[in-house]
Amino acid sequence: MTEKVEPNPMGQRARMTVAVLGGVYLVVTVAWLFASQANKLIGIEDTFQVSMLRFGQFFAVVAPALWFFTTFAQIKPTTPRIIVLALGLIVLFPFPLFFGVTGA
Repeated sequence: MTEKVEPNPMGQRARMTVAVLGGVYLVVTVAWLFASQANKLIGIEDTFQVSMLRFGQFFAVVAPALWFFTTFAQIKPTTPRIIVLALGLIVLFPFPLFFGVTGA
């Protein structure tokens, strides 16, 4: 017979914290979307450079969602999960939205 291992359920406070962090990650994702649309580098005519710009913009927008879902799926204990999610908010902060980007 196989024994069922019950997962460690999160408490009410931990669930609320993860839900708030998830909402903040959604806001960061939208902020990266606005930042990537607002900051256009003018004068790029090379097809390779344009494709790399689009590639980078795509992953800048998707990165917060990937960080959240990967952390949520891979880290099971509640305290390290919240710490890694908070660290991700620092790492993925959308600086171009607030400080702008200028072409070289």
